[in-house]
Parts: sequence; structure tokens; C-alpha cells
Amino acid sequence: MFGRAIDWRDPCAALAQIPANDADARHYFETWFEPYAGSHNGIQEGLFTGYYEPELHGARISEGPYTIPLYRRPPDLVMVDMGVQINSKANASPGE
Repeated sequence: MFGRAIDWRDPCAALAQIPANDADARHYFETWFEPYAGSHNGIQEGLFTGYYEPELHGARISEGPYTIPLYRRPPDLVMVDMGVQINSKANASPGE
């Protein structure tokens, strides 16, 4: 995956120290990350998305290490259908 939280400690600490300008931002990313060029059959224009999927270990009844059961998705968890979002923007009139 992308490492453990401790693996991000140094890059995050370094980010907090850089001035807000293009040259220092570029130096930061070139120092801490390896660039990756992505394309689809040679077409470089496109859309990248990122997802967070929590993994919850639990039980529907209170037992063992699981003392609080998980019955359903929390009501404040935001769910977004990216297909709807992308299609609505692609079909929007200019200025929307």
C-alpha cells in the first residue's frame, strides 16, 4: 500500500517547513516523491481519483474485543456517486 503512518512523519514535517512558493514546492515534491507518468493508450489528458475505504472489524453482537456492535453505516458518512458528478460536469453548460 502506501506505508505506515510513521513512514509519513518526515515528509509531513518537511512540508510544514517549506515557504509557499512554486520553487520550494517543486523541490519538496522532487525530494520526497517519485513522479509517475500515467496515460491511457498514449492520451495524457484524463482524470485521476482517490478513494478511502475504511476497514472495520467488528461483530453484530457484543462479544470478545468487539464491545460496541456495528449495525449500519454512520449517518454522517458522506457517499458520493462520482459517475454522476463527472457526467453532470461533462454535460454542464458553459459558466455552470
